[in-house]
Amino acid sequence: MSSASPEPLRTCVGCRATRPRSELRRLTVDAVGRVSTASGGRGAWLCADTLTSCFATAVSKKAFRRAFRHELDSGALDQLVADGFLDCGLGDLRR
Repeated sequence: MSSASPEPLRTCVGCRATRPRSELRRLTVDAVGRVSTASGGRGAWLCADTLTSCFATAVSKKAFRRAFRHELDSGALDQLVADGFLDCGLGDLRR
C-alpha cells in the first residue's frame, strides 16, 4: 500500500483546466491590492506551459478580481508583467 498522497489539483483562472499544482504558477494579492508571486494569502493559479495566453484570458475575463476577492488597483497586473512574470522560468514560482 502506498503512503504517498496524490498531488493536489488546482484550476487555472484563465483556461479553467484542472492540473496538478506543480504544473501551475500561483499569484497572490496583499491587503492593498499588490499582486505578487509571494506565498500566502488569496491566490490565483495559471498554467505554466501556456502562461501568456492563460494570463491574457484571465485578464479579459476579469478572473483575477474574482479569484482574489479583491478589487485590484489599476496597475497591479501591469506591474507584474513589467517585473518579468511572463518571461521567467518555472523555478521558484512553483507553489
